[in-house]
Amino acid sequence: MEDFLTVLGGGPVGCYTAIQALKLGVHVKVFEEHRSPGGPEHCTGHVSVNGLNRIGLSIPDSIIQQRVSGYRFYSPSGQSLTFKFKQPQTLIIDRRRFDKWLAETVIKMGGEYLPHTRVTKIEYASHRKWKISYRDEKGLRREELSPITIDAEGFPPNLLHRSGILNQSRLGFIYGFQAWLKNVENGGEGVVEVYLTRRFSPGFYGWIAPLSDGSGKSGLGSIFPNVKSMFNEFKTHHPTASDKLRKAEISRFQSHLIPLTGPIKKTCYRGLTVVGDAASQVKQTTGGGLITGLNAARLAGEAAAQALIKGDPNATSHYESRFQKLYGADFKFMGFLRRILNMFSDDALNRAFKAISSSSMEFKLNDDIDLDHQMKLIFEALKNPSRVRKAFSLIAILASTWIRGV
Repeated sequence: MEDFLTVLGGGPVGCYTAIQALKLGVHVKVFEEHRSPGGPEHCTGHVSVNGLNRIGLSIPDSIIQQRVSGYRFYSPSGQSLTFKFKQPQTLIIDRRRFDKWLAETVIKMGGEYLPHTRVTKIEYASHRKWKISYRDEKGLRREELSPITIDAEGFPPNLLHRSGILNQSRLGFIYGFQAWLKNVENGGEGVVEVYLTRRFSPGFYGWIAPLSDGSGKSGLGSIFPNVKSMFNEFKTHHPTASDKLRKAEISRFQSHLIPLTGPIKKTCYRGLTVVGDAASQVKQTTGGGLITGLNAARLAGEAAAQALIKGDPNATSHYESRFQKLYGADFKFMGFLRRILNMFSDDALNRAFKAISSSSMEFKLNDDIDLDHQMKLIFEALKNPSRVRKAFSLIAILASTWIRGV
């Protein structure tokens, strides 16, 4: 039997890895533990249009739930700063439909998508192959050998931990909670709202993503595990969010872990490659990992296919160096920004918002901005002399509020 690429995890990152390898003529098997693609749905599905274009994904309109026209940031006391686009630059997508669409693409291209198949263990065997132990859809124990394996299991990476490849206890994360809501106000405006507050979401932020049909997604992240009760407090007692959510009804909810320490340093192990959330390839500033994960999938799929064609498992290491070149500096920068944000108390944030609002600074977003490379975004913005002056004014405001008491 011919060698094949094994992908552990049938979410968007796993499926897109498979798609890239299939394009190069490699046979692929995707193992997915759930009965159907798209579950459990962990993220808001907030992606940039430019990011999708760079990856080469043209999403069907049926998957798009909202075209985002801007962002509104709220201080703990309810002051706001609004940033608007001339044209929508980000989308809210239906993750269940998106995942299903990618899984169906894998099947149409000739790949094997194996739902309800739970991988229990991976270990390096002899003759340069990985032994995959799993239970099939009937619950029967089975094993297969694969020279090239992609771990796209998501977070936390339990398979890596059980196999002794990665010490899971060293991975930093926060607790996330998201609710799907009916009757959310301002859905037609298309503005995603971000709530910065230590009281309701210590170590992260809260959000409301209204959808065009009047429903919405709202949630928060926290360094503490009781996120469901914290969200109920946010929904009913936040000075601004409570007004917008007072009529909202929760149709379903999901809690999950969000890795926030930046990508793991080593992602290639003798033919085993780690991608997406399993590799903590999640932006520390926003907790978003879909575009970065899909980019990693593109690189990993290409490297895995070439390794199979050449018969050299070590060729997958090209993925690691290419990802580092693409995102390495950005993740360091985003980690720095996250540490700075976490230093501000609610009082300091309120003073900063008030000072910025009274400074008459204008914030206009170009339609070609790169939201996925935040360091590049800031440096591009600073090429304009007037923006440099505004940036220094903003830094001075933030520094003064922090010095006066974090």
